[in-house]
Amino acid sequence: GEILKKLITFKGNSKILDPTCGEGALLQQLTSGHEDKYITTFGVELDKGRAAAAKEVLDNVVQAPIESMVISNNEFPAIFLNPPYDREIKGMEDEKSERKEYIELERGTRYLAPEGVMIYTIPSYRFSYPKIAKHLASHYENVAVLRFTKEEYENYKQCVFIGVKKQKADGYILDKKLYEFLLQMESEDFIQSKVTPMDRLIGFHSWSISESSPDVPIFYSKIDGKEDYLDFIASNRGFKVF
Repeated sequence: GEILKKLITFKGNSKILDPTCGEGALLQQLTSGHEDKYITTFGVELDKGRAAAAKEVLDNVVQAPIESMVISNNEFPAIFLNPPYDREIKGMEDEKSERKEYIELERGTRYLAPEGVMIYTIPSYRFSYPKIAKHLASHYENVAVLRFTKEEYENYKQCVFIGVKKQKADGYILDKKLYEFLLQMESEDFIQSKVTPMDRLIGFHSWSISESSPDVPIFYSKIDGKEDYLDFIASNRGFKVF
């Protein structure tokens, strides 16, 4: 979080989304210390306890599965995305299940505004998954692929992609060089020799996050929380009679 904070700058008042925010600590970290700017934070978290903790440190948090959320497309100037590292649950009529790293990348790209900054963290070898590699190489420019610093990489084997979403007018043309680079990240030797540690980029490059309205037109879950109905039920005349 401290390294990422040194690689991004906010041009003015803005907002940022974490669709799987946990307790909200990372988003709070990225947006703290901007006394001259107001950065609105939005999070979604499935777990009730973690969502409650996130509500203490973020501005807007919905406790719900991200699949149930209805969120404005092309709205956020920045997204931090650290999705679950597993597969979706296969439906009865589905022939196969899809990796969540790809599903959430595709979903997050829809929410991200053109020229918005995507920060995408997944296990290093997952970048070689063809669907992920093709999506990143088609939809983003001004990119960097970075591995965690030495000790953290040894523990977690994760890499971070930072890129700017292309304007739709660009036609999402595939960057073949980037695509081929990502496909090679299945190899640990390739990552050690070709993927730069995050901290080495500090002072050499950064990404600017555009100024934006603090509000989002649409941000809610299609699943209602049971607690939202307690007061209504308690004061309902028909329920009292019953």
